[in-house]
Amino acid sequence: MLEERISVESPGSLSGLVRLNNLRTVHFSRNQQIVEFLHQYEYVKEFDEGVDRMFNEMKNAGLPDSEYTGNAFMLNLTIRNNKVNGVVNDEVNGEVNGEVNFDGFNRNEVLVFHALLNNST
Repeated sequence: MLEERISVESPGSLSGLVRLNNLRTVHFSRNQQIVEFLHQYEYVKEFDEGVDRMFNEMKNAGLPDSEYTGNAFMLNLTIRNNKVNGVVNDEVNGEVNGEVNFDGFNRNEVLVFHALLNNST
């Protein structure tokens, strides 16, 4: 994680018929039991929402689309912050300014937010 981007590497390749060029339209869950657990405990709102939701959230925040690259052994995701040293989601220099609106957040999302806020260095 850097100030201007977050990069994530995931071992393995995309599953099923999912490819880099159809990532937003073709959905496939590699482990259905994990998906069911995440849905049951409200870590996800709907099945197959993750990638589309991420693209929509990035767009709503005024940030560029997420970038996926990969090969047979590794999938890479880069999320860029094009507002370095600026304001993103009411945050300046690592400090949250004003009130945070938690409408639409479930309990777990609020807990994660506070954990990140309290443990940022």
